[in-house]
Order: sequence, then C-alpha cells, then structure tokens
Amino acid sequence: MGDAHERTVADLAHLGTVYHCMGSADRSEPLWRQALESSQKSLIFNLGMLPEREQLLYAAQLRGHLNRYLSVAAGARLSAVSTYRFVLSSKGAVTAGQTLTRLQRRRPELAPLAAELLATGTRLANLSFAVPQPDQRDAWLKEIESLTERKESLEKTLSQKSAAFLRARDTSRVSVDRLQKSIPAKTAVVDIVAYSHCFARPSTGTIRGDVENRLTAFIVRSDDEIKRVDLGAARPIESAIRAWRQNYEATSVTDPGQILSRLVWKPIEPYLKGAETILYSPDGALCSFPLAALPGLTPGTYLIEERKIAVLPVPQLFLHDLKGARSAPSHQDAESLCLSAM
Repeated sequence: MGDAHERTVADLAHLGTVYHCMGSADRSEPLWRQALESSQKSLIFNLGMLPEREQLLYAAQLRGHLNRYLSVAAGARLSAVSTYRFVLSSKGAVTAGQTLTRLQRRRPELAPLAAELLATGTRLANLSFAVPQPDQRDAWLKEIESLTERKESLEKTLSQKSAAFLRARDTSRVSVDRLQKSIPAKTAVVDIVAYSHCFARPSTGTIRGDVENRLTAFIVRSDDEIKRVDLGAARPIESAIRAWRQNYEATSVTDPGQILSRLVWKPIEPYLKGAETILYSPDGALCSFPLAALPGLTPGTYLIEERKIAVLPVPQLFLHDLKGARSAPSHQDAESLCLSAM
C-alpha cells in the first residue's frame, strides 16, 4: 500500500504509542515522526482536491499525529527547529491551501482547467486511500501513475497562466528556513500550539497513557535560533481567560490579566528582546484573548503601548503574502500584511 497510505500510517502511530506508553521515547519518536511525515505528505498532495469537509477531517487526523510528536519531542531531546517544521506545515494547512476555490472565483477563464485539476485530484485521492485486491494491484498502480502525471501537467499549465496559483503552489512547500528569512529585523513570530500531551505511564503487565491539554510557544526570528517554550497545562490559562472576559472592567483584588501575563507573556518575554513587532499566531483558548490587552510594565498600561502586536492567523500565510515583495520588508510592512489577513 505504500508508506503514505493511511493504514500504514495508523500502524506506525500505534506502534509508536506502544513504545511511548512503555516509557521508551527513543523508540517511539522515529515511528511517530514517520507517521507524521507521511500524513503531511499525503495532505499536501491531496490539498484542494478533496471536499473541504474531508480536508478538515484529514487535517484533524494529522493534528493527532502532531500531538503525539510534540509530546515525545521533549523527552527525546529534539531541537526546536526539528519540531517546528511539522508545526509550520500542519497549522492552518487547509486554510492556506484553498487555492483552487480562490482561483476559480477570481479567474473565471481558468475555471475549466481548475475543474479538471479538481476532478483529477479527487480521483487520485480516492485511489490513494483505497486498498486494491491483490489481482488488481498492477492496474491500481498504473492508474495512480497516469493520474499523477495528468495532475502535474495541469498544475504546470495553471502555474504558467496564473502567478497567484504559482505562488500558492510554492507556498505549499513551506520550510522553516524560508519563514526565518522572510521575517523582518526587530520582528518575532510567536506561534502558539494547543495540543494534547500524552504522558507515558509504564506499569507491569499494562500499557497505559494519560492525556492533558497543553500549550506551547515557538519563537521564530531571523537573527536567532528557534526556541520552544512550554506554557504548561491549558486549564489554568483557560480559567484566567474566562475570568478576564467576565470581569475585565471590574475592580478586583485578583487581576486575571496579571495571571495571564504570568502564565503566557512572562515565559516568552526573555526571547523577545529587541523585537519591536510581535506577529502573534494564537491557538486553542488563546484565540479568544487579545494578547495586546495584557498589562504593561507600568500600572494602568497595556502591552500594546510597549510593543506593536499584529495577529498572524496562519504563519504559512505570511510566506504567501511576502512572495514577490522586496527581500527585506520593514516591520511596518509585516504588521500591515498580517492585519489585512484578519
């Protein structure tokens, strides 16, 4: 069936889970990494070809593999950059990849080509997810090869006729290095990831695993290596956000804003020295809280008075927006681009 087939990926993930629950991060990490790489490869290949609902379901499955990998990465002592490349490719992949839908809306004359590409890709995706009978395997492989060649030909034609399609096709091949080179000076990307952290709980004769919803932040700058900062359990942050939303104008001995500052801002602040503009990509409960409303250093002030903060919904979109722009955009340009994407 191939290493990218969903059944192969599921078996790799299951075996990785067994090793993780046995407390063996070194043995589970390669399996989960392979499952995650195969899932991402399959999603990118089929992106835009499946109906949007199926894309979202497939992306949710991919997010499950990402959850496991983020859980094991710290135990396996992986570098932040080796982990973040999966986050960058996964987070918002469906949103960033709705290329054909936008193209048909903006360029009606290209609609026939886009429709054929969609039909070809849909057929190819359905075949890729199928399990052929042994006596039909050769025909199955031959049809996949034929459809793949046609898909690539149509993509090449559309790329020649539409600069927007070419840019989006390039953007689907995201890389951490490209993102870092695109970030202006005195600017930092703060990419929050909400994930289900899997704990290993080895016990004699039993395989057990516990799960806790957690938040982690990746700090990406052009002038420094990527940093991962774990923010811990999501529940205290969620409780503080609810309290802030309910009581932000009330006078209270316990200020939810100060609690949020301690839980969210203080852990990442040491890695933001010299950054005048913060490109902030929230996730989970933090999507319902404006980072700029955190308390400032001086009582009665807010963080927005000390830093320029722009919401970056999906870091992949940052690469797409800057494609074709001048090589060293200012932090004002970066801020306006992100605000326009909201």
